[in-house]
Amino acid sequence: MTLPHVLLGPALWAELEDGLLRVSNGITLETLSLKRRADGRLEAGSRQQLVDRLAALAPRAPWQTRGPLWCALPARGVSLRRIPIPNPRPDDLRSVLALQVEARFPLPPDSLAWGWFTASDPSASEVTVAAVRSDALEELAAAFKQAGFEPRFTLASMVRLPGIVPISGRTLLLHLGAVSSEWTSFEGPLPAITRSVALGQEDGLARITKLLQGNPAEVEAQLRAWGGSESSAASDPRLESALREAFSPLTDSLKALPASDAANPERWELSGSSILAPVAARLLRTLRPGAAVTVHSESTSFAIDGLRHLTGAGSAAGAAPSRGIPLRLDLPNTKPAAVVGGLPQIPWPWVARIAALLVALLLFPYVEAVLGRPLLKRRLAALEKDRARLSEIDRRLEFVDQLAGNQPPYIEALYVIANAAPQGAKIDSVSMNRRGELSLSGYTQMPQQAVELRTRLVDSKYFSTVVLEEQTPIQGGPQRVNLRITAQWKGPAEREALQLGPVLPDPVKTNAPAGGKTNGPASTTPTPPGSAPAPAMRT
Repeated sequence: MTLPHVLLGPALWAELEDGLLRVSNGITLETLSLKRRADGRLEAGSRQQLVDRLAALAPRAPWQTRGPLWCALPARGVSLRRIPIPNPRPDDLRSVLALQVEARFPLPPDSLAWGWFTASDPSASEVTVAAVRSDALEELAAAFKQAGFEPRFTLASMVRLPGIVPISGRTLLLHLGAVSSEWTSFEGPLPAITRSVALGQEDGLARITKLLQGNPAEVEAQLRAWGGSESSAASDPRLESALREAFSPLTDSLKALPASDAANPERWELSGSSILAPVAARLLRTLRPGAAVTVHSESTSFAIDGLRHLTGAGSAAGAAPSRGIPLRLDLPNTKPAAVVGGLPQIPWPWVARIAALLVALLLFPYVEAVLGRPLLKRRLAALEKDRARLSEIDRRLEFVDQLAGNQPPYIEALYVIANAAPQGAKIDSVSMNRRGELSLSGYTQMPQQAVELRTRLVDSKYFSTVVLEEQTPIQGGPQRVNLRITAQWKGPAEREALQLGPVLPDPVKTNAPAGGKTNGPASTTPTPPGSAPAPAMRT
């Protein structure tokens, strides 16, 4: 699988014939009905069903876009012109042929979907131009684009049998369809005439049955016997007369062809209806003496098989190598892609750049590993060195954690006592032990301040018990009251739940500008939890 196939995604191949569209994805073949309105345009429901089925037949990966959809068109409405060109392969061949199309066709090039076919011989001086009204294809192309495909059109007669049968000399291809038939005459490698005939298997069998006035099953058996035998014993004048009348649309269309002779022999290649094809072959041998007639049994669709083979997607056993679509019809007002045998040219410089980028992306991890190996070695050595210090760090951290866990909260207790002391109070001594027992002595200026100190210590929620052991007024001299308080602080879990430490005051609201002075100083006195602000302890 090449890179373009990986990026493009799956393609589809289709054949348009008598209101039916046969579509294949290379595995399954579906026949879709195209229902049209009175003005010839597709019905909305039929078009949406067509879009949905096309998308379902070609599922794609998320990174892919849908591939092309090749559609083989019937001969109805198609015109062929052989145009002499001195040099059939100039770079501006399309612009040269556009002038010839405008002069030789009844419609301007802007109203036609047209393309050309050149012979493989470089010395050839003619090309064949095929054209069809563009409005007959624009709606179908729009439905293909809505489903996400790039529409590409060609003639079924150019891919049906030429895809598997070499065309040389004077060759005529006859296809008998279900509703209508068509034949194309080749003069050498170039097609010369193509005709659509109002003769199909359903209509032909019905007309023959009516003329013979027999049972349809018996008539089919007679046709199979008559078409499979060339002897005169198998001839039936009544049957031959009915066949000539039923096949009159085909025989009338062949009158424009020159007679076959030994100097210019004809070769007929028949495909299509399994019942009428042998009958048509015997009639042609009678009407065109000297013609060599070959019948190709068709199981699915020769046009789709030829498209797949010529685009390189598949080939029949023993067939010639794929060589590209010989003729592509491009819609007007669209820039045709550069083609080689009908296939887009691959931009090899860009393919080389993309391939180089992909190779670089694939090799980048390996190159990074090689270039970064010295740096990784240095980093690994540093990590090994640091890992050797982890045991020492763990030992020291364990010692510090043990000290921090066993250290009594002396500082926290002093912080609570300092914040609870009333103004003018003095603490002479404080004694604490590891069991949490605390005893302090000092004096206050007034008797009620001793009770206030005990109350604040209780409200701090730091101590479980606070007892005012002694309260003795001093006679003579300045007024003061000696006191002694004992307390027991709470357990570690209850102490950790308290938020001890300085509390920042709320900013003073003022009309002064930012950075200016306020009307008064902000208080910085910390407040213990559960108590009112108190003045700092005086020593």
